[in-house]
Amino acid sequence: MIGFSEARVRALSRSAAELDLELVVFDDPDVCRKKRVPERAGGYPAVKGVVPARYVDSGDLLAAVRDEHDRAAFAAVYPGLEYTVVAAAQAAQQLSLRGAGVPAARVLRDKLLLRECAQANGLANPRWAEVRRAADVAAFLRESGRAVLKPANRQASLGVQILGPGDDVDAAWAETVAADEDTLVPDDRPEWRFMVEEQVVGDEYSVELLLDRGGPVFANVTAKSVQSGRYPVELGHVVPATLPGPGATSLVDATRTLASAVGYDTGVVHAEWILTARGPVLVECAGRLPGDSIVELIDHAYGIDLSRALLHLLSAQPVPLPRHPSRGAAIRFLTAAPGIVEDICGAETAQGRHGIVDCAITVAVGDRVTEVRNSWERIGHVMAVDTTASAAEACAADAAASVKVLTR
Repeated sequence: MIGFSEARVRALSRSAAELDLELVVFDDPDVCRKKRVPERAGGYPAVKGVVPARYVDSGDLLAAVRDEHDRAAFAAVYPGLEYTVVAAAQAAQQLSLRGAGVPAARVLRDKLLLRECAQANGLANPRWAEVRRAADVAAFLRESGRAVLKPANRQASLGVQILGPGDDVDAAWAETVAADEDTLVPDDRPEWRFMVEEQVVGDEYSVELLLDRGGPVFANVTAKSVQSGRYPVELGHVVPATLPGPGATSLVDATRTLASAVGYDTGVVHAEWILTARGPVLVECAGRLPGDSIVELIDHAYGIDLSRALLHLLSAQPVPLPRHPSRGAAIRFLTAAPGIVEDICGAETAQGRHGIVDCAITVAVGDRVTEVRNSWERIGHVMAVDTTASAAEACAADAAASVKVLTR
């Protein structure tokens, strides 16, 4: 596994004995230290070891992977994190194992490259431009009226802002450039790039597509709810999305076209779209399993283990997967007014509700809650499973409403 993902290690560990699975985790030494990767990974019997190796502008990781492979041959290279997608593709290529393919991985790690590729292949994009200073953003705003400012190679809505007439562009630029997630990236930072694009209005969805040698073997459409205002952070997901007419088909078809355009080989793509009257408009696409518990929602809805299915694909094993879900699953993320937490109530009641399979609060009394500007600043979630997607969505919404985090 290239990049330690505890969620993926936990999921794979459930099948470790059955699969005779041994995981070796590679991550940057700085990240290993800041995230305490050896201690956390060591709690899972499936993890054979943790190897610190730099992956930013360095051949350290590929050399370390080769050394470990020579000791005991790897059957698959598993991308754990957004920031290690390219390194995972390089490692798979070096060992002649299945993976995304290095060119595809590079495109999916850079939204500017992705825009160029999608546009060249006839997929709908908003008008967009690379920006290097606040003046570039201001010039784009004068032509578009409203625009989305974002990093081109970050994750979790970090630094993403919606700007309109009258907004302080200099302050917005400074905020986006300064946005950070220190524990998740090496001290030797990658070079961050930035872009601005015309705001597109419509319902948001994502498509999770598993591919084997470029051929789709599983597809799911997830419906998203997004926070209104300046920071469009995702506040909920529903699996499967219920769409009238050909909506779901158009989203899956667009994702298949996108995967083909970037030359994606084997693994998973997680493509985000806004569905407009003229069809899907591309938001972004990642070459790894989605975050935000979407994997868990898919597992519940389809009765599968998506983390394990990806492992089978990458190790060239057959993967029988259902075409349709058997039930619905939904998650709602929790927020609170900024301030110091004085009281938390309703969590136990929410957890005991019919259909609720998980309720987590990530703050405690005395903690400071900030305005939600990215995914890391949400304060918990509730997850529901029911006979239909709409029933699961209603269940999650009711349970989330019953949880109160009071601040002053």
